[in-house]
Amino acid sequence: MDVSRFRVGDWVLVAAGVVMLILGLAVHWVTIEADGRNFGGARNAFDYFFTGGLAWLLVVAAGVVTFLLAARAIQRESAPWTRLTLGAAALATLLMLIRVIIGGGADQRIGNQDVTLGRGAGMFIALVAAIGALVGALLNLREEGDSVSAIFGSFSNFRSRDNAENDGGSSPLPPPAGEVRREPPTDPGR
Repeated sequence: MDVSRFRVGDWVLVAAGVVMLILGLAVHWVTIEADGRNFGGARNAFDYFFTGGLAWLLVVAAGVVTFLLAARAIQRESAPWTRLTLGAAALATLLMLIRVIIGGGADQRIGNQDVTLGRGAGMFIALVAAIGALVGALLNLREEGDSVSAIFGSFSNFRSRDNAENDGGSSPLPPPAGEVRREPPTDPGR
């Protein structure tokens, strides 16, 4: 494998994937405190499946796909990989921001003790890994001559083209099989 083909964005994305893969599971995501005593940490990404586990999967997958693309095990032309990794990293970053804002969970009363679940180091490491993946994906996007504004522009172009087709009275979809489409009658006097 020729590592000279790895771009800066590739290195950042792969590193973020590795950090999330290992530290996102190994380092505790919450701290546990009961009646003023600290009991260490617990939990990992999959204890918070939507905001933690899904973010973990997206960052690791983006890192794996980027590695396979750089190693030329996957053809770049087979799909818009850079845009897909950008979308995965952006969604993972959003989910991790939500998780950090929410925190470890609600305070609970167990027996005669008040138990507080705080934000642990693993949660912050996972957030940094997701942000790193997003930065790497943006670097790759820029290196390929693409941009985020071009991505949003392609959505608006698609929508405006769809609206133009619908304004003309024609449906963008063909009629269901076996159904004959009838045109509205026209007034010959006009």
